[in-house]
Amino acid sequence: MPRMLRSETARTIAICIGLATAALAQDEGAARWFVRAAAPGVRIAGAATIRVERAPDVPVETAPGAYEVHFPRDAGGKPDSLSLTVPAHATVAVAVEPAAAAESGTLASIGYRDYVVSTTFSCQDSAVATGLLARRSDDGNWYRFVWDRHDGRARLERALGGAVFVIAEASAPHGDDAEHELALQVEGFRLRAFLDDALVVQALDGAHVEGECAAWSGGDAEVRWGRLQIGRPAAPRASSAIAQTSSEAEFVAATCAAAGFHYVVELALDRPFALVPLTAAGIEPWLLHRPVTPVVVRADLRGTLGPGTFGTLGKDGHVRGRLLWPAVPAIVGQCATVRALVITPDGERLVSRTPSVPLAF
Repeated sequence: MPRMLRSETARTIAICIGLATAALAQDEGAARWFVRAAAPGVRIAGAATIRVERAPDVPVETAPGAYEVHFPRDAGGKPDSLSLTVPAHATVAVAVEPAAAAESGTLASIGYRDYVVSTTFSCQDSAVATGLLARRSDDGNWYRFVWDRHDGRARLERALGGAVFVIAEASAPHGDDAEHELALQVEGFRLRAFLDDALVVQALDGAHVEGECAAWSGGDAEVRWGRLQIGRPAAPRASSAIAQTSSEAEFVAATCAAAGFHYVVELALDRPFALVPLTAAGIEPWLLHRPVTPVVVRADLRGTLGPGTFGTLGKDGHVRGRLLWPAVPAIVGQCATVRALVITPDGERLVSRTPSVPLAF
């Protein structure tokens, strides 16, 4: 067996063994998370926020509850955030497709039109507003992302000829003295602002097309800024997560597809099997025969896999399904991978699939 196949299979087997035995080691209802991401620093945000820096086969534990998962940018783009409810004693697997680390540069190398600027900061005064400027041509013409830490609001502002306008606003956390990361991406007419890798406010505006960037704060309190980083715009990309107990699982995925596309959740086998040629989108090419990737079962209109496993994508492009399986002794201890297939609105073409996450029966 080629070395690549051996390593991939060993990694999947290790994670599945961890999934199958996780419940035996959990205390007081704790949930165990296995996170496979392209870059370290995935944030699991609930009652408290945990930043995951470890390998995917080393779990982290949280209390049960509602969580959001936020991913850092990488060379492949910015994986979309996920939200899921984690029951007591659950095992959670989170995944994005492999990619290299995100590259940073200077405005001279990236360009003054389309870029993402980010930095970290901390401030003892929790009421001080902080933010980032982009496409600044002078003191009276710029875009600004403002985190109003006193009121718990995030704003996108535009200065035009010295007059300042709020072009978009949304709720955001209140301030504290911890370290946080701000990011503002300007790409064409699209403005997207992130707080700790979570998209907090976005807008379309075409008043400014190029300019410099900078960090900004209001008031006189000292703000300790990190290094200002500049990179190329990060396109949204797919992500998946599954939270499972002994007889069911909640599967969520961000497809990055438009509303009106269809999705189908399927259970498939991981390697070892013969390598299958795939397109850049990770799809088998159309070779006038049936797909050869081993598939265990695929969702259908009858709800074979459970509610929400077959349907049409909404505006956010997310899949949320509940997987159910019978208490059959023959499948206990077996493993499969779960993913969603995205199909064009006319039902003619498979266009993408979400990252696979392991499921242990």
